[in-house]
Amino acid sequence: ERKRVARELHDQVGQSLTALLMELAAIKTLVPVELEHVRDLLTRCHQLAAEMLEELRRLMMNLRPALLDDLGLIAAIKSYAEHQLPPAGVEPTVEVHGPRRRLPSPIDIAVYRIVQEGITNIVKHAGAKRATIRIVYNTDRVALTIEDDGKGFDTSKPHHSHGALGLLGMQERVTLLGGSFRVESRPGNGTRVLVEVPVPRKEESSDGQNSHSAGG
Repeated sequence: ERKRVARELHDQVGQSLTALLMELAAIKTLVPVELEHVRDLLTRCHQLAAEMLEELRRLMMNLRPALLDDLGLIAAIKSYAEHQLPPAGVEPTVEVHGPRRRLPSPIDIAVYRIVQEGITNIVKHAGAKRATIRIVYNTDRVALTIEDDGKGFDTSKPHHSHGALGLLGMQERVTLLGGSFRVESRPGNGTRVLVEVPVPRKEESSDGQNSHSAGG
């Protein structure tokens, strides 16, 4: 049901908003410069439509992504990393340690979304050459590390620009699951995001494969 809703939001509302943005941009080019109030109105309408599209994308992200069902968590993370990082000049590595477990859906989704946001921050802000995503399965928790060799930032500054909203969103997801979230970074020394989320022990273990690495 969630996949169906996400697909309909993308195919119907998302495409309509995208078309509206294009139309507004085209109309603005036809309005004479001297009609400044009309151009300002079109600009505000364009901004509003863009905000609506961004909110729609956020809502869609909160639905379970199809890749998790099609590929599973690890393969979905690897696929996303290999599609997003190399075009930005970043070499990805995905490591998995410990006996893999079938995670509850909320944890599955949260880990995937945190990785997505971490990769987005690396692409937009890090200026990195290499990035590593490391997942460790333990008996009662799963640990996630996302690190890069980029320019880093001063974590003591409360309003830094290094993907502040993205980091807050990641932290909120972890907090809702009763986990821990920490960011380690210094200017010129890259960034490391460390996440631990508790996992109910009743979840069954899957295959006995202990680790897997994939370089970009």
